Amino acid sequence: MRGLGESGLHQPTYTEKMVTLLRLPYVLGSLLFAFLFSPVGALPFVLLETGDLNRAGSIVLAASSLESVENPLPLVVTYYALFYVVVFFLAYIVRYLRLRILQAEPALVTVLTEGEGTFHKAFHRTTSTWQPALLGLVFLAGSLFSPIFTSIYSALGPVSRADFVVVFAVVSFMLTNFVWVYFSSIWGVRQIGRSSLRLKTFREDRTLGAGPMGSLSLFLAFGYFGGLALLLLLSLISPVPGFRSLNLLGGFVGALALGMALFFVPLSSVHGKMLEEKQREQKLHLEEYNRLLQSFKEGGNPPERRGEGRLDALLLHEITGRRIAAIPTWPFDTGIIGRLAAILLSVSAILISKFVQIAFHIG
Repeated sequence: MRGLGESGLHQPTYTEKMVTLLRLPYVLGSLLFAFLFSPVGALPFVLLETGDLNRAGSIVLAASSLESVENPLPLVVTYYALFYVVVFFLAYIVRYLRLRILQAEPALVTVLTEGEGTFHKAFHRTTSTWQPALLGLVFLAGSLFSPIFTSIYSALGPVSRADFVVVFAVVSFMLTNFVWVYFSSIWGVRQIGRSSLRLKTFREDRTLGAGPMGSLSLFLAFGYFGGLALLLLLSLISPVPGFRSLNLLGGFVGALALGMALFFVPLSSVHGKMLEEKQREQKLHLEEYNRLLQSFKEGGNPPERRGEGRLDALLLHEITGRRIAAIPTWPFDTGIIGRLAAILLSVSAILISKFVQIAFHIG
């Protein structure tokens, strides 16, 4: 099974391979990579083309449709800085998620009937190269004819156009790699939940051993919603009109709803098994209680010491019953989910507010 692991999750994604070409520690390499393949690195090419800093600045502003904006520099700096953060996030997050899945392996293997083989079979597509690359080609082909691409491309000169195309292509492939890693990981969690599990007793583990699945899903969700939040912020402050369209905003709403659904759906099988185990424990507990009462009836009037034994038995039974009642039926902390839901509702409110402003031309 080790060979399957080495050819799967132990193999870096193509985004990681691109970053490691810089021969730097991964975080530093991601920082440099984000500079090279974001608008921050576009100005030197425009300057090389024009030989004039003022002219280069005006071309960059023209590409951002800010010629008529008074004092546009703060907006441009903010936009380019956030774009830099987005590219850094895309470079770093795929490695982070891949390593998180590997870190969860020891804990997950203990509850899998077939052990390591089931784990690697579930996640072996996560680091695929050709599938996300094909998805990237489709995305890139469709984007080349979008108003956002054409409006920027037409404002640039030959050298800066070449740089823009390269940057656009690289970021597109990084984005689809992130999408692929997330969705294939979610699929892996679903496959694990549907497989044969050796759940622990509530005396060993409050979550019956399924807690690592919930934690992994939570990390995946934070990665997804973190990327969505950054792209949403980039869209809202972007000086490019196409980034503030109703269609794109509607796409964010759909992506938000999809992310919320994909957090719970892959865990539904685990939820069913945990619920079944809880009901089984409750049934056994009730049967034990009935046997306890029956033994008391058959004992007649025992000595005082035996009466104290009965009280201890009833107290222990009551404590055990409370522990069984506290067994969760989802493999995660409901308190964390509540806070996550509050954040998502806040983001949803911002999206709806912005949607209304654009639709009715308010503000």
